[in-house]
Amino acid sequence: MARTVVVNKHHVDQVVADYSTLSNKPQINSVTLTGNKTESDLRLNEEVKFRVKASGNISKGDICQINGGGTDYLDVVKATGALIASYPQDLIGVASSDIADGSYGYAVSIGIITGIDTSSASGDGTYIYYDRTNGGIRFTRPANQNDKEIIVGIVLKKDVNGSIRVNLDAIPTVSSISDVTISSISNGDFLQYNGSSNRWLNSTVAVFKTYAGFGNRTDSTIAVDGSGVVTLAPAVTSFVVYVNGTRKVLTNTQTVTVTADQTITYIYLDADGVLQKETSVWDITSGTSIPVAIVFKDGSTYSLTDERHGYERNKAWHNWSHMNIGTMYRSGLTGSFGNTTLSVTQGVIYDEDLMFDTGGTKTATSLWYRNATSGMRLVRGATACKSVSGGGVLQYDNGSGTLQDVSLNSYTTNWVYASNDATEPIYTVVGQNNSNTLTLARNTPAPTINLSTAEWKLIYKVIYRHTNGTPAGEFIESTDYRAVQTGVPTSSVITDHATLINRDASNSHPATAISYSTTNVGAELDARTNKTYTLTIDVGEWTANSYSQVITGLTDNDIVNIQAPDSYYSTYDLAYTQSGDTITFTVTVTPAVSLSIVIGVIKAISGGAL
Repeated sequence: MARTVVVNKHHVDQVVADYSTLSNKPQINSVTLTGNKTESDLRLNEEVKFRVKASGNISKGDICQINGGGTDYLDVVKATGALIASYPQDLIGVASSDIADGSYGYAVSIGIITGIDTSSASGDGTYIYYDRTNGGIRFTRPANQNDKEIIVGIVLKKDVNGSIRVNLDAIPTVSSISDVTISSISNGDFLQYNGSSNRWLNSTVAVFKTYAGFGNRTDSTIAVDGSGVVTLAPAVTSFVVYVNGTRKVLTNTQTVTVTADQTITYIYLDADGVLQKETSVWDITSGTSIPVAIVFKDGSTYSLTDERHGYERNKAWHNWSHMNIGTMYRSGLTGSFGNTTLSVTQGVIYDEDLMFDTGGTKTATSLWYRNATSGMRLVRGATACKSVSGGGVLQYDNGSGTLQDVSLNSYTTNWVYASNDATEPIYTVVGQNNSNTLTLARNTPAPTINLSTAEWKLIYKVIYRHTNGTPAGEFIESTDYRAVQTGVPTSSVITDHATLINRDASNSHPATAISYSTTNVGAELDARTNKTYTLTIDVGEWTANSYSQVITGLTDNDIVNIQAPDSYYSTYDLAYTQSGDTITFTVTVTPAVSLSIVIGVIKAISGGAL
């Protein structure tokens, strides 16, 4: 049995539940349903359409949007993305035929349209979506899922002469839902339930943790080739990143090409998950720029250090640690050095939350030296921690950009670092001294490095000498700095007393500065050992929110100084106690990231302390 709904002389075969949300709408006077049918029956089994007049040409399958009304029709236009964004409630239906400008036709809100090309659909019963590009319908889900997705209906028959079932209701906004009250809405607001008013209200939160970073480093790969092409790719099929709290699954391989010479290029993912590059330093605290790698270019030679930090890390702590601590030593990296060889065993370093394993014993190193006043020169694949000229003479860096020969019987001090460079993780900064005595070579200050090098950890100082017998450099000695907190290499402060300069200067150790017992002086002086320990507590190492560390030789009378970011105390309520040679750390909130803590110990002695 046919049924007719008459609306102020508009010929419409329809009832729409939220018709009240439409603007420029005619008033519904009455609806008559026969055969004991309900509104749900009408929606499922009956055709719902509007008689419309086109403003502009409208093609069959286009989405129509209300533009006004007349005495017996609705004036419509072809819907656009901009119109839908502003007036989503004005969507009226799908044109069942071509309608020329100023002509009449029908827009189907619920019902079947035949004779429409559905051959590009994946099959019968699949969804039909609004196409924001051309205002019509499409049979694949929009690629940008951040768009407001509008489902038009389903495919009944896949064919060049196919059919679809339209089921397009006016799209409600949140503010039109009966138990939601929206007022003074701002970007970043969220809905919060208010029990006293039994309503959902929009609210602004001052501090809201937003995930930003990689789900892990095993699901993706990062590399740079000899042409400077940086490639970020899934290790298998996909990997996950979080951008400003939004989870993104990336499946495609992306590349950027580094072209800026003698400077760092920062590689990152933008808010849309697209790989980008920039020579300006990134904002570590930002949740919309996700660090991927740091690349340095020296002509045709490139270095890449991995920056795929985890999404759960504390970004404020990351920034503080990057600026003040730098990369930390964890284990391994035992070095041995000779006249022509080096060997550094497998080891682990931490770049904030990133654990980096150097992967096996390394017998090659990358040499770095200054390119005059800016930039650095990079030489890959050296087999000893020193530079040797083409004439076979030990070299040093005098800052001119060209390495110089070390004088006969003089020394130079080279600096060995561990980095998160997967290609060649052991770096050597060529000595910047030409010292005529071993004492001066030992006391030479840390090198100047014309780069941001927070991802480098100083592990050894190695001294070589130019001799007649070994002009290419005789290995003299090495000093181990693995467990010494040296800070960011470009502004290194060496805490080992043996490395300080001017220790031999007149009156640098006056008697008034030394206090000790008159008995067993040797033992007392042996006890005057000030030490700095670097401790990393991993997530799984807490037992009932407690972690204990034994420090050999520590006594209750020693002075212990704990250095940790303020966020450790405010976020985890970090505290510690000392009993004999054991320091016990406690927290009230179990950390979800590794904590890096510096422990300073000043040994107590009878008669006073240094």
